[in-house]
Amino acid sequence: MSSHKIGIFLNLSLALVLTSLGGCSLAPKYQQPKLPIDSHYATSHWQQNKKLPTATMDWNNYFQDPQLRQLITMALSHNRDLKIALLNLEQARAVHNIQFAELFPRANLSAGNGRINSGTAIENNYQVGVSLLSWELDFWGRIKNLKEAALENYLASAAASRAMQLSIIAQVANNYIALRESEATLALAKKNIVNRRKHLDILTKQFQAGTISKITLANSQQSLADASIDLTNVEEQLAKHRHALTLLVGAALPPLATNATFGKENIILHDLWAGLPSDLLTKRPDIIASEHQLKAAGANIGVARVAFLPKISLTSMWGSTSKELDQLLDGDKIQWLFSPQVSLPIFNAGHSYNSLKVAKIKQKIAIANYEKTIQKAFREVSDALANHRNARESLGLQKQKLKTIREQEKLTALRYHAGSISQLELLAAKKDTIAAEQQLVTAHGKLLASRVHLYAALGGGEQNIIIHGNR
Repeated sequence: MSSHKIGIFLNLSLALVLTSLGGCSLAPKYQQPKLPIDSHYATSHWQQNKKLPTATMDWNNYFQDPQLRQLITMALSHNRDLKIALLNLEQARAVHNIQFAELFPRANLSAGNGRINSGTAIENNYQVGVSLLSWELDFWGRIKNLKEAALENYLASAAASRAMQLSIIAQVANNYIALRESEATLALAKKNIVNRRKHLDILTKQFQAGTISKITLANSQQSLADASIDLTNVEEQLAKHRHALTLLVGAALPPLATNATFGKENIILHDLWAGLPSDLLTKRPDIIASEHQLKAAGANIGVARVAFLPKISLTSMWGSTSKELDQLLDGDKIQWLFSPQVSLPIFNAGHSYNSLKVAKIKQKIAIANYEKTIQKAFREVSDALANHRNARESLGLQKQKLKTIREQEKLTALRYHAGSISQLELLAAKKDTIAAEQQLVTAHGKLLASRVHLYAALGGGEQNIIIHGNR
């Protein structure tokens, strides 16, 4: 008797679970909005021969400098902004798990005993039972849509965490490049001071001999003072870049070997192939996050629509009571109960209607945000391509300029050693060379920064992001 009733209870419960899980959904079918951008980048023609699309380039391969890779690794482990983003991701994951659990019934097992004074005697009373708490049968997909919305919000949080990591990688790379550029500039500034001091020493002797005016000497003194000020400014910039890297890394910087050959392209960043604008939909984490938010908004419309329909819930119980413990599970004493409840909203002052209206408006807002995010991404890539092209051309011109000026310096040195010109003219030629070398350092820094910008604008490599703490 008892096993038969237990079987009925379990079979009916299983049937209800399957019925609930298979409920329909009133959420609108998702349709990806059309791309509000052109099908090609305006500057994509010069990129067509490149062999390194971003999809194949994770950050650990893209950034070749070992010290830069070390700093990025530290930043991904210690940066506080990133830790906040990952905590938000954990919270979204927990919310999704909670909504998923709502699809299944929750049962409580209870047991107890007591003593009752019946007036003529004190009797024992034993109880045992399994109760199914009030459980909504998801015929219309309300809980399923809540679960889908929570899942999409979780995926949006995951993409937002990837966006934060990509931003931190780019910031570390840009500050590291700026640090190396400042180091190279510092070396040239010191070289310039040595050159101008020699120039001043010669003019000082000429002034003492009475062959030049005091104004000429004062101009040389001012030139040396300006060079000293430039050196102080470069040292200040160098310290600021170190401070910025320390903040990004979230810990003390490791010893960094001084790099005085920045203009010789020792920091290798690959060229990139931009591909088509549609590639951004699967690469840019901010677009991915925006699309998941759009899908979540659609699922919430399904939740709001269900408010107009009957809500069916179930409470059930199976158990037994007995005065004698050894008779507690006797078949004749088993009791079970199924108590379905149906509620249908009749009047709620327009709450359901306005909730649905709000859900639809939020979906329209999500569509607008999605389109805006795509347009922003397209503009950033287009700008990055243009900047990269200009930086490449500028670097080539600066290299050619420096080559010409160095040849002129060599000719000037030959004339000086031949005795046909003075040392002042040789020092002036060296001054022009130092200035051209500084221009090349600046151009090289702009090229490297443009490559970092383009890498980030294209969404980075598919495997450039590692979500720490994922299970």
